[in-house]
Amino acid sequence: RWSRSRQGRSRGAADAAARVVDACAADVRVLAEFCKRVKAKAAIDEHFARSVVDCAPKEAEIATMTVFVHFLSGNVKETVCPATWSSAQLRQHITELFAVPDTEIKLRRGSAVIDDATSNVEALACGSMRLDLQAVLQWRFAEGAATNPEDALIEAAGWGHVDSVKRLLALEANPRTEATPELRQRRGLNEGSTALHAAAREGREEAVDALAKACANLNSKANGITALELAAKGGHAAVVDLLVEAGAWDSIEDSDQLDALEWAADGGHAEIVRLLLARGPTELAQHLFLLARVAEAGHTGVVEALAEAGADVDRAPDGIPALSLAAEEGHAAVVEALVKAGARIDETALQGAAEAGHLAVVQLLAARGADLEAGSPVVEAARRGHVAVVEALAEAGADIDAEDDRGRTALRWAAFEGHSAVVQLLAARGADSEAGSPITEAGSSD
Repeated sequence: RWSRSRQGRSRGAADAAARVVDACAADVRVLAEFCKRVKAKAAIDEHFARSVVDCAPKEAEIATMTVFVHFLSGNVKETVCPATWSSAQLRQHITELFAVPDTEIKLRRGSAVIDDATSNVEALACGSMRLDLQAVLQWRFAEGAATNPEDALIEAAGWGHVDSVKRLLALEANPRTEATPELRQRRGLNEGSTALHAAAREGREEAVDALAKACANLNSKANGITALELAAKGGHAAVVDLLVEAGAWDSIEDSDQLDALEWAADGGHAEIVRLLLARGPTELAQHLFLLARVAEAGHTGVVEALAEAGADVDRAPDGIPALSLAAEEGHAAVVEALVKAGARIDETALQGAAEAGHLAVVQLLAARGADLEAGSPVVEAARRGHVAVVEALAEAGADIDAEDDRGRTALRWAAFEGHSAVVQLLAARGADSEAGSPITEAGSSD
């Protein structure tokens, strides 16, 4: 870029100019003034002066960073600031923008608290032109004045803003205050919900811990449900454990203990079921319908936990034991767990699995010694066209000419229902086409 015709006699001035370029790159105006003086003293033409200026780094435009401030209610506010701002400048900007006193705000990026010692905005953004911050706003300053002050603690607890929860408690916010109708509607909370209910429902462990230590009523009820039950229902094992250790389990009524166990069991939360059963009483595992219900739902881990705690695996509250319910639904893992726990394999289990076409369950029960003739499982499978089940039963040694309670065979039912694949399978295995009563219409015989 240097003018070659001038380069030789201007080398000294050029070297000096280059050094100034390095020293003063941030201020082009200083460089321009210097070049004018160099030109006057060294008789350098205007072209050379322009060349020196061209060699200097251009004054960079200050990059603008887009900042998204996430408030405790879940709303997001957007602002912009120079990327070169310090964290202190950013903090001041946000407090002024939203009319929030500096002492009433904490900013976080992830788990890191942003304070005056934090590096500049550009560094915080880690190379991105977007910076997301979580704003912990206290008391009435949550989103300006948009949040009812009475709901601030509940709002903060529900969103898991533990800094805000602790700050509000320090300001003597009442942890027993119930949510206003507006907040209940907006957050889907039950009537009577407190901050503890909101935090437990969402699994906010740190917030629950802070509230428990603040002597919140651990067993107050929101529409008849305690915080422990809400945590159990949601599968929040850490929160359940925390509440149990804080005394919530030992101080609630027996019916509420059972409710908490049922919420966890029905949700398939085996870890919580084990945790609650370990605290007793042992009668909880003997609940009349609980084992059958979770077996039918396919919650293997819960079935195992209840069986280990002493539940009667053969109890049949509605006349159908847990094993049969699981077999009919095709829950092979549950069936295996119950068999391992000592459940008796009666005819209804194999019959139900065969009728529904659950091959894996049929094979499992057959391998575990189920009676292959009781309940006519081959007939039921053939009637419904479950060719793989019919074949599995035949392979296991079932009589393919066995008759149902009206004297009809698997072959006759398969032919009547039009299941050609089953008919071919039975014929290939030598089924007697003359055995059993003919079927003229479903439910009748000659």
